[in-house]
Amino acid sequence: MLKITEVENDSRLTLILEGKLADPWLSELERIWVDAKRGGWAKIIVNMKDVMTISDRAQTLIHDMSREGVKFICPRGVLTKHVIKRLAGHCGYRDKRSGE
Repeated sequence: MLKITEVENDSRLTLILEGKLADPWLSELERIWVDAKRGGWAKIIVNMKDVMTISDRAQTLIHDMSREGVKFICPRGVLTKHVIKRLAGHCGYRDKRSGE
């Protein structure tokens, strides 16, 4: 299961993810992201708050999102941080504690 919480703040949309970033729930994240792009949000942030699993397809989506300017925050979880850092690289990764 994947819980996605949308937090709107001025021109920024934050998506807080909790659970498994994998099918069949990945399609919902993809839909929300596409809708957000169409909605004209100046900034989209994905908070990987409590993501426990990242599937191969999710890794592809993360890469695509980061290339289009989505920023990722990984407040905890060494493996999640590693995967996001590798996929998003300098395009959108920010480690909340270290400022990387």
